Amino acid sequence: MAHDVTLAHLGRPLRLAEGLVADGHDVTLAASAESARFLKNFPGRVHTLAPTGKARFIDNLAKGRPVFDFESLKRFTEEDEALLAALRPDLVIGDFRITLSISARRAGIPYATLTNAYWSPAFTPRFVVPNLPMVP
Repeated sequence: MAHDVTLAHLGRPLRLAEGLVADGHDVTLAASAESARFLKNFPGRVHTLAPTGKARFIDNLAKGRPVFDFESLKRFTEEDEALLAALRPDLVIGDFRITLSISARRAGIPYATLTNAYWSPAFTPRFVVPNLPMVP
């Protein structure tokens, strides 16, 4: 299940899903209609998710606000649960579908997440504190 907020959140699960299909697994990739142009040649099944509000996400992120409101998270969870109930997969894998951990646990389906993280002891990061308004 891929979130549509950035192309990376589609690219990672798409590549993994292509590899799983090539290895003989039955795969359904769930992504928003906005992602359809990248899924034309996907060899598995595709399920279309409702859009997540990409512009609002980016605006909230830039302003240091929570990226999703309660109603959006509730809607994502309901959509997750309906899809999991319909498919009953052996495993569900998500990439920034932050509600999926809850939905999968409630459905009794094993869950894994894809995360883009780089770790190296040779790199000392410079942490920059963003200049954001104080929140009481």
